[in-house]
Amino acid sequence: MRWLLYILKATNRFVTDRKGRKWGIVVVVCCIGIYLVTRSFLIPRYVAYPENPLSVEYQSNLNYIIKASMQTPPDFSKIRGSFLGSHLAIVDENDFPLLTKKLKYDLYRSVRDDFFFHSFVLGGLNVQNIDQPLLEACKRFRMRGSNIKIVIVAPSTISAETKSILEKKGIQIQFIEPPSDNRLQ
Repeated sequence: MRWLLYILKATNRFVTDRKGRKWGIVVVVCCIGIYLVTRSFLIPRYVAYPENPLSVEYQSNLNYIIKASMQTPPDFSKIRGSFLGSHLAIVDENDFPLLTKKLKYDLYRSVRDDFFFHSFVLGGLNVQNIDQPLLEACKRFRMRGSNIKIVIVAPSTISAETKSILEKKGIQIQFIEPPSDNRLQ
């Protein structure tokens, strides 16, 4: 978005030099309007992920991924700053559009937040391939550092090609096995 401000600033300087201050003020007002409209289209909005605490399927999927992430805790030695984590249970393929929007918003927030290390735990009991929502969420994704980790709980999977694309963008990917009940007790 910074590039747009530079273009608008150069345009204002050019118009002010050629036409005068009054036209410069008009250009400033128009530039602010253009910037706000463009920013509203490019920045993802917060999406409420379909969490239904009364749904038995949602509760079982959420418990499943929480148990799995408790068995393999993150490596805190490589984390500087603080740690933020979220668990996104996927009940079925109908959740993919909202999952994509939620991930897009959370990834945008985590890129702007260098102090925190962000971990996203994804998975579900009945969902196998989650390539599409991950690729859609990371389409316009640019990272400065590697402060994001996506943990995928089996049986959910992604292809090797998707994993390499996400790792090239700076996202760490980790696969973990399904939880075993005897380790938690």
